[in-house]
Amino acid sequence: ATKRADEGLDLPSLDGLVLAAAGRSRVRVTQQAYRVMRRYPGKAGALIYDLVDYDVPVLYRQFAERRNAYEEMGLPMVRQ
Repeated sequence: ATKRADEGLDLPSLDGLVLAAAGRSRVRVTQQAYRVMRRYPGKAGALIYDLVDYDVPVLYRQFAERRNAYEEMGLPMVRQ
């Protein structure tokens, strides 16, 4: 997602999101996640891929904040 996905993106048919940027803002990740979670005719659900480098401490800490946001939204987490 780019900054365009933060606010004002209106494509409810989207069913996938790949987050590959650093950041820890719960507000931003919540906005981005809800962009793909909106209902749309024929849409069964949505997947969010949040890429994280566990070997870089600052990036892992930022992911941990995003993970907290996902948990607050009630989203299931799968680590691959």
